[in-house]
Parts: sequence; C-alpha cells; structure tokens
Amino acid sequence: MSSLLAPRFHRRWIDRLGLGLAMLCALHCLATAAVLIGFPALWLKLRYQVPQYLWLFEAERWIAGFSLGIAALALLLAFRRLEAPTARSLLLVGAGGVSAGLWWSPLAHSLWSVAAVSGGALLIALGHYLQLRGWRRCG
Repeated sequence: MSSLLAPRFHRRWIDRLGLGLAMLCALHCLATAAVLIGFPALWLKLRYQVPQYLWLFEAERWIAGFSLGIAALALLLAFRRLEAPTARSLLLVGAGGVSAGLWWSPLAHSLWSVAAVSGGALLIALGHYLQLRGWRRCG
C-alpha cells in the first residue's frame, strides 16, 4: 500500500469503527430502556439494592465517551479534506445529545436521557455514514 493511500484507509476505518460504536450505543440504549420500563423492579434492584452492579452505569459512560472520542477524531481527519457539512453537523449535534443525556445533571437522571442518548447516537452513526460516502467519492 502506498503512503498516499494509507491516510485515506485509516480515515475510512475510523468512520467505520465510529459507525459501529454509535449503532451499538443506540441499540443498547433503546434495549436497556425497554427492559427497564418493562421491569421497573429490576431497575430498582440494580440501582439501589445491589451496589456491586453500579459499574454497569459507569461502563455506559465510558463506552459513550470512547464513541465521542472516535467521532471527534473522525471530524478532525475529515475537516480539511472532506466537504461534508451535513456529516459534520450531524456528528456535532449527535455528540451534544449524547453528552447532555449522560452528563448534564437535569437530563441525565430523567427518562428524557434515553431519547437524548439514543437519538444522539443515531445522529452520530448517520454522520459517520455520510463521511464514509464522502471518502468513497474522494477516491
């Protein structure tokens, strides 16, 4: 592989990894919400009665943080080379939704956090998908 193809190859893999992580994040959020709404006793048991499972809630934040880092890296790599303002906007708005849903305290502890995080993750995934299409057009 020549040195000119290597950076493009890495950019595509960053977007592919970001797309996969964002889709897993969105599916996880929607499935978790469905289970916890369907079985509220499970939520209460996990949250208040069994402190050894609290790492599950922190793991969610770490995974989302990693996904946001990949999105930021994809934005930086595509900033000058790729003319995709829609993809950039989707990545930024999605990152804002995920961040607000997980770390902004008025939203983080409400049912609206599920919508913010799931919607934000789907927007991040769509942004990565549009960037992948842009990389294919570039060659």
